[in-house]
Amino acid sequence: MSPSLTPDEWKRFLTTGSTTSPDTEPGLPCRDCGVLVAAGEGPIETVTATERERVLPVRSSEPVIRTEEILPFEIQLSQCSRCRARNRAAANLVDEYPSLSRSLGDRWYATLAFEAMLLVPDVVGMDWRSIVKGGQKSVRVAMAHFRPLGGAARWSSLVTPVIRHDATQPTRIRWRHLSEELVDRFRDAYGEMLADLTDGPRMVPPPEGNEFRTALRGCLLCGVGTATAMRNQASFVWGPLRGADPGLLGGQRLPHDIYGYLCPTCARAVASVGPGIGPTGMEKALFAFLEITPPELAEDKVAEFGRTTVQVSHLRAWCALPAGTPPNVTPWAHVSGLGELAEGLRSAIGAR
Repeated sequence: MSPSLTPDEWKRFLTTGSTTSPDTEPGLPCRDCGVLVAAGEGPIETVTATERERVLPVRSSEPVIRTEEILPFEIQLSQCSRCRARNRAAANLVDEYPSLSRSLGDRWYATLAFEAMLLVPDVVGMDWRSIVKGGQKSVRVAMAHFRPLGGAARWSSLVTPVIRHDATQPTRIRWRHLSEELVDRFRDAYGEMLADLTDGPRMVPPPEGNEFRTALRGCLLCGVGTATAMRNQASFVWGPLRGADPGLLGGQRLPHDIYGYLCPTCARAVASVGPGIGPTGMEKALFAFLEITPPELAEDKVAEFGRTTVQVSHLRAWCALPAGTPPNVTPWAHVSGLGELAEGLRSAIGAR
């Protein structure tokens, strides 16, 4: 099945769970790191293989890997002392973080998830204890990054439930069975975890759109060219791609909508009105930026369209400006006399 084991060695290993090479004593493979554990030095657990992969050579093409059923048989595994210590710490985390554990599933599954989480730094040569000592934030961030990867690193995944065609025999070196590609993925995940732990606010420009629509480079309403977000929020801080009619936002009507994104402040204001982007949502976005509640109309004023608050005349959204207008450095910077407008609104509120 593999160049590292002869057919006789594989037969011996798959039927007894042990293998002998010229420079080693018989033993069992560590279920996690794959190092050979001498008899009596670790616990024994049994797994079952029900299928195996076979490589079928194809002329002038990549070999075909086919999975076939086999008679179920049991394979014995062990755990080296270093993996036992790491897995004991993982089991303790289940009790230390009960809310996180419950979100992962039952106790058995939560234990496996914590084991997979601590396994990744061990593979890349880092101290997994630093994650445990880092407290709540460290554990939760590590779980998000490492849980999907850790299970794939276990040596036992080579032989159960499917005996893989590239399965290798246990060695004296931990994690020798892992490919460089997989180890590189673990290193990348570890780097991303550290970046999230040291995360700080950053300026994020809006996305460029999608394969069908090109987005404007500023918020459709206030025109700001960047939004402040943490690293793990950067991909969704601008929300979904939206269409807008500039004719409803103080500009000239066009035969088609224009597309772009809303900054978080404008998005919340528009959502309080409805799904579309219209003049009411635009005014609410301006008031939200100015941190002003729109003053009520005077009693002698007639409400238009049922509105009872003061309206801002000739207000125009950034997307309604001429094409090619650069984004604003600050929200609503394209509105002339913004400071005077804010003072006037505050004065109107104070006069009520």
